[in-house]
Amino acid sequence: MDLRSGFWQIELDSASRDKTAFISHAGLFQFRVMPFGLTNAPATFQRLMDLVLGGLKWSCALVYLDDIIVYSSSFTDYLNHLELVLQQIQQSGLTLKINKCHFCKTHLKYLGHIVSKEGIRSDPDKLRAVQKYPVPTKLKAVRTFLGLTSYYRRFIKNYATIAEPLTELTRNSESKSFQWTEECQQAFSTLRQRLIEAPIVVYPRFDQPFILQLDASDVGISVILAQKLSDDDNITREHVIDYASRTLSAAERKYNATERECLAIIYGCNYYRPYLEGTRFTAITDHKALKWLH
Repeated sequence: MDLRSGFWQIELDSASRDKTAFISHAGLFQFRVMPFGLTNAPATFQRLMDLVLGGLKWSCALVYLDDIIVYSSSFTDYLNHLELVLQQIQQSGLTLKINKCHFCKTHLKYLGHIVSKEGIRSDPDKLRAVQKYPVPTKLKAVRTFLGLTSYYRRFIKNYATIAEPLTELTRNSESKSFQWTEECQQAFSTLRQRLIEAPIVVYPRFDQPFILQLDASDVGISVILAQKLSDDDNITREHVIDYASRTLSAAERKYNATERECLAIIYGCNYYRPYLEGTRFTAITDHKALKWLH
C-alpha cells in the first residue's frame, strides 16, 4: 500500500512554517504541510508511520516511509491483518492512493527486490541498469558501479573478494592515475554475471539449526548463512539465507592462512549474531587446523 503524497499529509507547526519560506515571482510563500526536500523530513515521516502501525509492525506489517506491506501465513490471517492496518491508517487521518495499492499478492516488488513465499531475489528490472552499465573510464563511474552492485551483495558469494580490484582502484585515487587493468575488467564482468545468476535467498527458520560456511582468501573473507530445509516435494536441501563478505585490512593481509580462516569464523559469528546467539549451529571450514579450537 502507498500513501497519497505522504509528506504533504503532515501539517507543520505554525512556529516552523517560516523556516520553509521561499520567494517566487508572485511573492513570499511558506509551506503549511511538510514539503519534500527538508533534511529531517524522511526521518519525521518514518517516525509517524512507526507510530501509526504501533504494535502491528513486525508482527503482520512492515513500512518504509510511505510504502506499507501487510504479510500473513494464510489468506484468512491476511484479511484480519489487513483490516487492522487499514483501521490504524484511518484512525490516524492518513489517506491511501488506491491505484498504487495492491492486495492479496503472492509476490511483490519492494525496494528493488522481489519478495515471495519462496524467498527474496533481486528485481530483474533494476538489474538491467547494471547489465547495461558501460565499462568505466573514470573513477566516478567505478564508484557508481560498485554502489549499484553493492546493494545486491547479499546475493553474491565472495562479493568483496571479486570486487577487490575495483575497490583498490578507488583507494588513494587523488595520488594515482586511472588504470583499467585486466583484473579490473575480470571483476567487472564477473560481478555483472553473478548478478544475473543471483539465487533466491530463503527466510530463516528459527526452529531449525543454522549452518555457517566460512572461507578466506589473500584479500577477503566470506560467510554463507544457510539451513537444511524441506522443499514442497519433501526433499531436504541446503538453502542460502544470506551471503556476507568483506576485504581484509593491510594488517590482516599479513595473517597466515590459519589466522585468516579463524578471522572468518569470528566475522561470521559477529555478523550473524542475531541469528546464532543462544542456538546450536554448525560452522563449516576447509581449514582442518581450526577443528581443534575450543
